[in-house]
Amino acid sequence: MDDHRARKNTTPTRLVCVDGFPVWISADETAYVRYEPTGTPATTLLSAGGEFDASSADCLHEALTATHTPQTERTLLDLAHVTFADTAFVQELLTTHRRPGRLILIGPLTHPVRVALDLSPDTCSLFLISPEDSCG
Repeated sequence: MDDHRARKNTTPTRLVCVDGFPVWISADETAYVRYEPTGTPATTLLSAGGEFDASSADCLHEALTATHTPQTERTLLDLAHVTFADTAFVQELLTTHRRPGRLILIGPLTHPVRVALDLSPDTCSLFLISPEDSCG
């Protein structure tokens, strides 16, 4: 169990299957992450939506962890439907950023995501954002 998981004391994320693909839903049902097939093991595409905070960011952690394999060269994370994000959300992005492979944030980034990324200096500059979308 990594440090992040040891800090948390929440109800487990629910994993469901929608149209044959996994969707991770936060225990409080305010956030979700859906796996989207890309046709290549080198690229993972996840679509996130809802409100990500300390009580719901576990579903992002679990989705990013479950879909990362030794063959993963890049993870595309669609954030267009994220309506709220705080430091717990940013921490999950930073944890993923430290892994092998590239994390690419797909937008347009919502205002709450841009604000969350701007909470720490230079955090936004760590990520490739497509289409180009400035933080702050």
